[in-house]
Amino acid sequence: MKDIVKYARMLDIYGGILTEKQYDILDSYYCRDLTLEEIAENHNVSRQAVHYAVKNAEEKIQRLESQLHMIEKYETLEKKLITVRDAAESGECTAQRAAEMLSLIINEL
Repeated sequence: MKDIVKYARMLDIYGGILTEKQYDILDSYYCRDLTLEEIAENHNVSRQAVHYAVKNAEEKIQRLESQLHMIEKYETLEKKLITVRDAAESGECTAQRAAEMLSLIINEL
């Protein structure tokens, strides 16, 4: 997974543990595609301060991901749901079977 997508997903999942400023900086960097210079200008700080804030926030959410594995769980769930959707759309399974498959996925949660 590309770093941009990886960090955007981790920000969605773990953003609540970051300070408001850390969240805004990572969101600006990974989701709004702003440069470090643009973010520094928006926050009235140096580019180096933004660089440090990005690295610090990345490390914080990486530590959480290494403990909780929420991205891995999300990706596994996403694959299962895509399988059910594709099977239903292609006619490989009935609506009843798709509902049963979805029930199994829900029970795993």
